[in-house]
Amino acid sequence: MSLNGFIVLNEGGSTIYSKIVGDQFDFDPELFGPLLEAIQVFARNLDTTKNIGIEEMVILGHKLKYRHFENLNFIGIIDPKTQPKAADIVLEYMIWAFLSRFRSILEENEVIFETTHFKEFDDIFLRYRIAKEKNLKKWLENQPCSKLQGILNKMTNFFPISELIKINHNRLKIIGKRLIWVDINIKSEEVFKIFNELETKTTSIYGPDLLKTIKQEVEENMASITYSY
Repeated sequence: MSLNGFIVLNEGGSTIYSKIVGDQFDFDPELFGPLLEAIQVFARNLDTTKNIGIEEMVILGHKLKYRHFENLNFIGIIDPKTQPKAADIVLEYMIWAFLSRFRSILEENEVIFETTHFKEFDDIFLRYRIAKEKNLKKWLENQPCSKLQGILNKMTNFFPISELIKINHNRLKIIGKRLIWVDINIKSEEVFKIFNELETKTTSIYGPDLLKTIKQEVEENMASITYSY
């Protein structure tokens, strides 16, 4: 598995984060963002009823994967020598980690102009861009996230992810195929309702102790994490 680059764009195409390795794909991310956004707008306008844009493209032999979450556009540059499906897994975890690590910043800013705080993600990208899935899973557990999000992602060991998402389609989203993201704008009453449904679901199949154990594990993980933002 390998990602040669990871780029995050504001709505409108401004680059708020980019990290690219190697010299085979040499371009200015500041210029690339508006170009890609223009292509996406054109693609969406081809069928305005579906609002579906380009999900991937190939430039100079490199495959670019395009994903959209929380008014941000994420681009993964795939190593042409790696398996695309394997690289998709790395990209999936990178998106989840970026959103989770900077959740408080994203909550406060609909449009982001100050980008220096995102540079700390460089070390994360370089360390995990070629990681195996088992190491990505272990890394994920030590990333900052909301309590509900941590619990839901542990619950995927016991329920199909598609079943968990059905609890609230509007606020719970799947990043890739393996990870659950909880919408930044979720309301406290919605969180309470999701917890209640999780409790009912787990109790009916596994008994009352499973959710309690998962809650405790997530709370302990959260308490041990040092937030840098």
